[in-house]
Amino acid sequence: MSTPPPPFPPSNQPPLFTPPPGAVGAPSWQTGGGGSLPGLEPSSAPNSKSKAPLVIGVLVVVIGLVVAAVFLFSGDDDSGGGGVNSAAAGRGLEAVLRDASFNDNGFEELDDCPFGELNDLVTKVTEVIDVDEAVLDGDTSIYLTEETDLPGYADCQIYEVDEDGAAGQASLYFQAISDPPRDYEEYIKEFAGDSSTLDFEDSVEYRGGEVFLYCAEAVDEDGFTGCDADWVSTDDSIALNVFVGGERMKTEDAFTALKAVIDTMAEALAEFDVNES
Repeated sequence: MSTPPPPFPPSNQPPLFTPPPGAVGAPSWQTGGGGSLPGLEPSSAPNSKSKAPLVIGVLVVVIGLVVAAVFLFSGDDDSGGGGVNSAAAGRGLEAVLRDASFNDNGFEELDDCPFGELNDLVTKVTEVIDVDEAVLDGDTSIYLTEETDLPGYADCQIYEVDEDGAAGQASLYFQAISDPPRDYEEYIKEFAGDSSTLDFEDSVEYRGGEVFLYCAEAVDEDGFTGCDADWVSTDDSIALNVFVGGERMKTEDAFTALKAVIDTMAEALAEFDVNES
């Protein structure tokens, strides 16, 4: 299994990614088939008004209120609808890194992704954005990086491999950073170095955290091209990121992908939290 250089490879630092907007499906309300609703047939008594219109009107209002409530609590907009299980996920990631057996370079290669099955994460992303087939047929790499002066992190990735066996630009990276710096944008810039140019968009509040959105363009062979969405909770000491590699990718793709997997990633990490057991 070959391990490509992570995006923004300076030192032994994690690729820093930003999540795509994931559309939460609106609730679908189904109406019944033909025929009258029981008890709502028009009265046959002469000169009497049917109560059916009134009852139907009430039902319409009630259904409308229910639909509104579903939208209110389902978190369909970017402000979120309930937080991510980030406290337990942060403690779980800390436990994973604490129990790791790092080599002399501060890395440990893993067989299993601590965010859940990598194939499941990839499938969730392919259901919401168009992913290059070269990625789906590519190689995988799963590893941990030790904390030094910089945060430790876990990374699960799949990436295209060219004819010479080198890693291509098309890729999907899922990452969790432990104890991310509060000046997160500056942190990203620092580790991008001079090999990639970065184009940031305004960060957005989403489900109890702040999402940093940006795209990168490779300047030299060490750079990376693609877009990233990073959901950051400094209070709970964790960042959950998705990077979508490729020239055609946009921050919307990254945010959409992030939304599709953020709960899966957080809940899988939470299983390593001893306080949750």
